[in-house]
Amino acid sequence: MLKAILLNKVIILIYIFFSNLLYLFDLYKLAIRKKVLFGDSVEKLAISNTTSFKYPENIILGNNVKIGPNTSIGALSKIIIEDNVRISQGVIIETAYLDLKSSIPYKHLSKEIWIKEGAWLASNVIILGGVTIGKNSVVSAGTIVKEDVPDNVIYSLESKNKIVKIIKR
Repeated sequence: MLKAILLNKVIILIYIFFSNLLYLFDLYKLAIRKKVLFGDSVEKLAISNTTSFKYPENIILGNNVKIGPNTSIGALSKIIIEDNVRISQGVIIETAYLDLKSSIPYKHLSKEIWIKEGAWLASNVIILGGVTIGKNSVVSAGTIVKEDVPDNVIYSLESKNKIVKIIKR
């Protein structure tokens, strides 16, 4: 009986050890991924290991940017994300679109995206090419943004993608 209890404790300790080792390895892989994608020029960048980047060479990141899990950033054209921007989980930022007037297979076209300082994109927002998100603006969850969002506003799908509140700072 005592042998079984000790064996059980040893197995639990081994499991904890390897779990911690895998966690540290994941952190290491994430740090290497950030360095390879964005170099040493970006400070306090926090990205999830489930964030996907297409054409990362076209992405310019400011400092203190936080990007949540399951986010996709497609930068066929340039994407500028300034300092202190928060991007929540499930956000899609995509510069590319299809030219439906061309013959099949459709040609890809793209337009730049600019997300200004202090902006917050809530969960499951979609930002399409050619859009600028204003300084300190909030885009509410589930909103599809097809036009520029001014500075200091809350932009919401609930009001048919209209500005619902001006933020006074």
